[in-house]
Amino acid sequence: IYFMAFYCAALLFQDLEKMKYAIVFSIISALIVSFIGIYQYFFVKVRTAMAWVDITQFPELSTRVYATMENPNVLAEYLGFIIPINLGLLWAAKKPAVKGLLGIITSIIALCLILTFSRGAWLGLALAVMIFAVLKEPRLLIVILVLAFVSPAFMPDVVQTRIASIG
Repeated sequence: IYFMAFYCAALLFQDLEKMKYAIVFSIISALIVSFIGIYQYFFVKVRTAMAWVDITQFPELSTRVYATMENPNVLAEYLGFIIPINLGLLWAAKKPAVKGLLGIITSIIALCLILTFSRGAWLGLALAVMIFAVLKEPRLLIVILVLAFVSPAFMPDVVQTRIASIG
């Protein structure tokens, strides 16, 4: 998906105005899909397909959201592609209201990404955030490391178990 997005962007978005529209509509569509996924997790409670999770290893994991994508890993890939774009816009925004709006949107999309329980997407996003920090502001790595050590205290057990099973 990243190669195809880069290829399409290189061919189609040579006009700054077209690129702005594409980014805005991508963020809006990811936000809508994220609302659907969050609704699906908290209100619909669709049982996870047996092919998407090892029930013997994760008996407490009964729902992985997929929203409109029919597969939680595909949804996670899509959201994992959009979140770094949001973070870049958040970093570049000058107005506090725009920063606040982008922060809220990014948080909603990130929550939906977490609810997919897609470990690969979590790792991909973590790597993207670390690369962004190294390139834009290396001091952010300290904040990221502190958050990495503190966040397990606030995570639900199912998320901790899922992260622990990555290795």
